[in-house]
Amino acid sequence: GKTMSPDQQIQLSEEIQDRVVGIFEACNFQHLTGQRISKVMNTMKFIEHHINVMMEIWGGVDAIKQHAPAVIDTRIGDARLLNGPKSADEEGHVSQDDIDALFN
Repeated sequence: GKTMSPDQQIQLSEEIQDRVVGIFEACNFQHLTGQRISKVMNTMKFIEHHINVMMEIWGGVDAIKQHAPAVIDTRIGDARLLNGPKSADEEGHVSQDDIDALFN
């Protein structure tokens, strides 16, 4: 076969090292991304589990539906698009204290 000069060997070995480093970097990035996705998935499963437990405590989906009358929007035209936050004295407004009570 063809013999390589020492300069060619050095250049080739540096190129190989660069490629290997690139492969390791890609693997590490994939690993970190996978870990992040796993954390997000575990958090979502945790939240889903707790929501299910809360719904069971409240008597299940059917019991919750009985307490929430269907909201019929009778507004016409652009008025239907105006859905800003409720003011403190408006019906259906939930205070921060009410929300905090759910988690304590």
